[in-house]
Amino acid sequence: MVMTKTPVAGKVKTRLARDWGDELALQGYILLVEKTLATVEQSGLPRQLHIAGELQHPLWQQAKQRGWQLHPQCDGDLGDKMLAASAGQPSILVGCDFPGLSSGRLQDVARKLQSHDAVVIPATDGGYVLLGLKQACPEIFDGPSWGSSSVWNTTQKTLNSLRLKTYVYPAEDDLDTAEDWSRAVSAGLLPKMLSTYKGDR
Repeated sequence: MVMTKTPVAGKVKTRLARDWGDELALQGYILLVEKTLATVEQSGLPRQLHIAGELQHPLWQQAKQRGWQLHPQCDGDLGDKMLAASAGQPSILVGCDFPGLSSGRLQDVARKLQSHDAVVIPATDGGYVLLGLKQACPEIFDGPSWGSSSVWNTTQKTLNSLRLKTYVYPAEDDLDTAEDWSRAVSAGLLPKMLSTYKGDR
């Protein structure tokens, strides 16, 4: 399940926009979305988009033609939205700010969920970039201060207190800033052209 926002200049990747400007940040965001969707498609896993914003955007309608199910996100904070998306079914929740995501990794997460209650890829900034759950677990989404550097620490404590069998991968970089984009370029994950716009202007 991919948690995402409809691309609107000034509303997405706002930290990236501080260096690039709204329009270039929007282009970068669209590239990240397209990369994420292509990765999920290559994995062969179910295609579900949980969208904050207009579902009729051409990006989503094109995805629908490729077999994606479109779902509006519910109201509330990020925890409320992820809980609603995961309710009633095994789920792998991922956003569009994890350029290191691969189809092989997604397939491995799905395999590990067969023998674990939860699978997590923490983010190096203190959150997490992927959360897999064998079944919905409201407690996981109730405690964290979303957007803070303590999200993974709080989530890990909750998983431990619930005695859920959890597999934790090494932490990975997510992408919020121009510096993050440059790091992804150096790793061969994203094109260089976007990361160099600030210097070209």
